Amino acid sequence: MTWLEVTCLGALLLAGFSGATWLHLVYWTRRYAIARCYDETHEFVGPDGVALRVHRYRPRGVPSSMPPILACHGLGATHRNLDLDDSHSLALHLAEAGRDVWLGVLRSGRRDLGYLARRRIDFDSMARADVPGLVAFVRARTGAAQIDWIGYSMGGMLLYAALGGRTIAPGCVRKVAILASPARFGVPFPGLAWVGSQRWVGLLDVPFGVLGRLFAFAARRFRVPLEDLVLNPANIAPERARYAMVEVVNDIPGPLQRSFARFARLRRFVSLDGLDYLDGLRSIDIPVTFWAGDADKLAPARAIQPAFEAWGADNARSDKKLVRLGRAHGQHEDYGHGDIAFGDRAVEEVYRPVEAWLAA
Repeated sequence: MTWLEVTCLGALLLAGFSGATWLHLVYWTRRYAIARCYDETHEFVGPDGVALRVHRYRPRGVPSSMPPILACHGLGATHRNLDLDDSHSLALHLAEAGRDVWLGVLRSGRRDLGYLARRRIDFDSMARADVPGLVAFVRARTGAAQIDWIGYSMGGMLLYAALGGRTIAPGCVRKVAILASPARFGVPFPGLAWVGSQRWVGLLDVPFGVLGRLFAFAARRFRVPLEDLVLNPANIAPERARYAMVEVVNDIPGPLQRSFARFARLRRFVSLDGLDYLDGLRSIDIPVTFWAGDADKLAPARAIQPAFEAWGADNARSDKKLVRLGRAHGQHEDYGHGDIAFGDRAVEEVYRPVEAWLAA
C-alpha cells in the first residue's frame, strides 16, 4: 500500500470509530435520561458576570410557613444529584412536605458553558459569587428574610466558605443541613495533589460527564473505574446507578481541580489569598446538622469532623450535631458518597431526617 492509501484508510477508520462512539453516546444518553418538570426555572447573571440557574419546586399540598429551601449540588455533578427521579429526589420530597424548594445550579454544574467561561470556575469564585448570588435571588424572588440551606458535598463546602469568608451574612440563613461535605482533604492516589496543582491543569477539564454517559450501560454490570469510590454498590439499584451516570455526573473544570488540589496539598481549607474558611465558622450560631456515611470514601466522618468542630466553636450553646449513616447506627447499609443523595432507602433514612431537622 502506498502512503496515500494508508493515510486514507486511517482516516476512514478514525471517522468510523468517531461516528460509532457518537452514536453510542447518543443512544445511552437517551436510554437513561429522565426528564424533570419544574414549576419555575430562572437564569440570571451572578455578581461576577457568570450565568447561574435555579429550578423551583413549589410546595405540594399544604404550604409550610417556614422559609424557602435552597439546595446546592456537589463537585463533578449537576443539580440532579438532589433530584434524580420522582422516587429519589430530596428536593421533591421536601416540596411534597409543603416546603418551597429551590435547586441552585452552580457554574460548575452547567453543561452548556463554553471553554472560556469554564476557565472562571474555581472554588473561591463560587464561594464569593455563586453562593451570594443564589441566596440573594431566592430571597428577592420569594420576599423571604431567611433561607434554609441544604448542601451536598461541595454544596456544603461552599457554605462553609461563604459563611467563614462573610460573603453572605449569617443572619440570612435560618438552618443548615450538610450532607457529606468534607473540610479535610486527602487524595486517592499518591502524587495527585501535586499534579493537580500545576498551572497547565487549569486549561484542561476532566470529562467525567462524557465518560459517565459513555459507560452508563456498564454501571453495576462490570467493574467501572471509580464507581466504588463514589458509591456503595450494595446501597443502590443498578438501573438507578445508570441513570445517575447520565443525569448527575458532570465534567470538572481545570481551575476547580486546582482548587481542590490546593486544599489537599496544603492540608488546609483556605482561599487562594490565605483566608482560613474554618476559622471564620467559629462565631457562626446557625443551627446545623451534618450527615456522614460510614462507607463514604470521599467524605468520611473524620473529614467532616473539622467543620463540625469549628462551627460555632466560640458559642458554648451552639446547636449542632453530626449523624453517622450506617448499619452500626440503625440504617440497612453503610452509606457511600453518592447514595446519601439517592440510595435505595434514602427516603426513610436521609430525606425524612433532613425534613424533620429543618422543620423542628
